[in-house]
Amino acid sequence: MGTDYWKELIGFINKMAQHGMIAAADLSLIYATDSVEEAIAHIRRKAIEPFGLKRVARIRRHFPWLGERGLSGAAAVR
Repeated sequence: MGTDYWKELIGFINKMAQHGMIAAADLSLIYATDSVEEAIAHIRRKAIEPFGLKRVARIRRHFPWLGERGLSGAAAVR
């Protein structure tokens, strides 16, 4: 798949904006690219930075009933 795959959908979304079905301002949120780096930059620019979101490192506790074992020497997270 590449950006060519999404051309019809993007055209349809543009038509929806022309008919007032969606806000024209929302078109800037849609971004098609073949580059992972460009996609990540777009997500950061449109969805993370405007809201002041920060990455939070969280250690997920293990679930023994799923057969998972905790990390040896790691503090238990509850």
